[in-house]
Order: sequence, then structure tokens, then C-alpha cells
Amino acid sequence: MRFFVLLFPLLAACTVDHALVRRTEAELERMRKNFKAQEGPPADDASVPLPWTKGQFAVWAIREGDDTTLTSVRIEDADEEAAIVMLTTVNPRVRTTARLTFTRQPHSLAEARDYLTQIIRRRGEEREMTYRFHKDMHTEMRDALEPLWGTLVPEKIEGPREVATTTTATMEGCQPAKGQFVFSPVGLEVRGLLHPAVPITGLVTGKATTGQTIELVEAGWGGGGPAL
Repeated sequence: MRFFVLLFPLLAACTVDHALVRRTEAELERMRKNFKAQEGPPADDASVPLPWTKGQFAVWAIREGDDTTLTSVRIEDADEEAAIVMLTTVNPRVRTTARLTFTRQPHSLAEARDYLTQIIRRRGEEREMTYRFHKDMHTEMRDALEPLWGTLVPEKIEGPREVATTTTATMEGCQPAKGQFVFSPVGLEVRGLLHPAVPITGLVTGKATTGQTIELVEAGWGGGGPAL
């Protein structure tokens, strides 16, 4: 089942949509002009990530050769009863959305797996697919969709603090981390750098084991972010 879920979209979406390419280029240009962030090293006890609140957002550019994909994450709601997160991915071939519901904000991969209750996912013009999860269900579908929920909980690893520099941000004292990152239709295994000035996940930059690079291009603590 996992093989089919991940690989069928790869075969189905292989034609470049030039409207999506132009949309991505326009968003990147706007972000370069409007979003500039420079942060010094955080305090030793600073937590990454900070608590989720409604309206937080972050956008990353994933580059692979000449292709650029934009991935945005925004918090639709977060309180004691639920946390709802919207992920939008726009690559040169397809726009994908996923709305994830958790019982509360997860802080690790294990918590994300336990707290996840629903994913509503749509690729391009296809109909929405809804996946519901409960404690005693089989894990195949949840694990197949791990690039989505795993994106939200990178794992800190031991290592010296580093400076992360992107086209729109420079952040000092970043914590090394590893994890997954959604990259439609599959996920990437990534080593990255985290900083508490970045909402939701803390991720500033990353590099996938398969060569793709990831960089923060826009972020905010309210307003919900761009409509990709």
C-alpha cells in the first residue's frame, strides 16, 4: 500500500505546468523584496519550536537542479483541544494541500504519530482524500503519509551551533537537526539547522540526502502567510 500511495502520483504528474512555475517565480521575487530576517544566537535555554498559535506561518523553497518547489506551513488553530495545520506545496507540476489535525501540538515524531487524528489531502484538481487515524488502527497509511506530519517535528542532534544563511535570512547559533521534509509526492531525509526565530518548526536551512536544498524564504507570527 505504501509503495502505491507514494509512487502512483510520481507517475501521474510529470508535465510541467508553466502557470505554477510563473506563480512560484513571482512569489520568490516578492519574498526577496519584502522578507529580511537577521537574528543573533538564541539564549542557551531557548526552546525550538515555540508554542504554536493561530496565524503562524513559514515558507521554504526546495531547489532541485533548475526546479523550485515552495512549501508553506501555517497554523489554522491551536488550543488545548486541537492543533490544525495546513501544508501547501507548489512545484512545477502540481499544487498539493494537506490539512492535518492533532489532539495537541507535537514536539517529537512519536508525539506527532500519537496525536495525529486526520489528514485531508488534495493533489491538483483531484478530489480530496480524507484519512482518519485512531490508536488501534493499522499503521500502513499513517506511515505512508509520514513526510507530511514528520515535516513538523525535526529532531535536534548533537553538534556545534552554526550560522544559517539564506537569500532572505541570516540566523546565528542554529541547532543541528535531522528529519523529514515534505516534497510532493515523496519525502526527503534532511539534515537542517533550527532557530527559535522561525515559527512552527524552527527550520532555517536543510540539505537532503538526495541533494535537494531547503531554505526559509518567508515567515511570520501572525496573519497566516501567502496564499500559494
